Amino acid sequence: MKTTRLPLGRLLAPLLLLSPAARAELVHRWSFDGPAGPAADGTALIDSVGTAAATVQGNFSAFTGTALVLQGNGGTANTTTGDRSAGFISGYIDLPNGIISSKTHLSVEIWATPLSARSYQRLFDFGRVTGAGFGGGGPGEIIDVAGNGNTPGTTTASDNLMLSFCVGSSLNAQRMEALLDGGSVTTVNSTIATTAGTAYHYVMTFEDGVGAFGTDGGRMTWYRDGTVVGTGDVAFHLSDLEDVNNWLGRSQWTADRNAHASYDEVRLYNHVLSPAEIAANLAAGPDTLVDPGDPDPPPVPDHLWVFNDAADSTVESGLTFTDSIGGMVATLRGQGAALTGTSLRLPGSTTGNQPAASISAYLDLPNGIISAQPAITFEAWATPLSSKNWQRLFEFGRCNITHGSGAATGEI
Repeated sequence: MKTTRLPLGRLLAPLLLLSPAARAELVHRWSFDGPAGPAADGTALIDSVGTAAATVQGNFSAFTGTALVLQGNGGTANTTTGDRSAGFISGYIDLPNGIISSKTHLSVEIWATPLSARSYQRLFDFGRVTGAGFGGGGPGEIIDVAGNGNTPGTTTASDNLMLSFCVGSSLNAQRMEALLDGGSVTTVNSTIATTAGTAYHYVMTFEDGVGAFGTDGGRMTWYRDGTVVGTGDVAFHLSDLEDVNNWLGRSQWTADRNAHASYDEVRLYNHVLSPAEIAANLAAGPDTLVDPGDPDPPPVPDHLWVFNDAADSTVESGLTFTDSIGGMVATLRGQGAALTGTSLRLPGSTTGNQPAASISAYLDLPNGIISAQPAITFEAWATPLSSKNWQRLFEFGRCNITHGSGAATGEI
């Protein structure tokens, strides 16, 4: 892409180059390829990229040699709800506390197979429950306790970021949802045909600072097998979450069923995977890491004007500033401008409908500098010094009239 950068002062000061693209970073990876056999409560799951060991919690889980299966007693589909004691609850995977809230941007990538339909079973659910929690952990945390009747009771989510295999007991309905402090919930429902026993590639991304809430929130998006399923905007940052229950296969709502599913691979990234990265990972499969490659080099500006001439409080119209890269000349027009030694100040004292002898100063860039490019980026460091009616940082184009000797059509 052709990049033209027009830094226009303070008002008006010099430019800096655009930051280089961030390299895609995989920060956690769990591969469930332990030897075939039971996966007992407390089994450690090694993070092969970072240092965040996960654990198998609950009962009845098993390794196949390539995946971890979460299931009911005797290998059945009859998984329990979350309201069970340690000795009776069906298996799930527990990721370390704080692993989500420590991120600004996030991608969760999972290869998993739903094995049957269980009521509101989760692919993942990160957050905390309402109230004090259970089992001696932090506020909102649930720690399973052994002993008949030692159950957490009926809980609901206070904070969560979740994706469910099912809505109700239908595998053909899914839900992505987010909630903070028990407030307004963002729910994204979908109805994708799903076959029990079929492996799928799931990705959920969270991009901070975009969407309807701007810098006060972010946008979550989920994909299945490389296709966008849905997006939702939230009015919070990941750092706002109290993520003390970071679960795969279990819900913050203890009335929901634990998942009957197998997990081949789980990855967390500290950035938003692009559609191209998602497609490449899908094609490579769960056993292969795709080298993200080096980031593109930062673009080199085609034009650069800086305004560091010696300070002068009475700059005359007609002063020129030469582009230090492309050699093109920008011309100061009008009256009342000043140089500070680091910037060019424009007074904003008149409208544009004034004669040359009295119009407030502005900067005139060469004709055709915009239309010559198929794609363009402008960059300026500028300080608005007061409020003026419809004042412009820049405006490029033509007018509906022509004015002045030798002017082209629409030129003033």
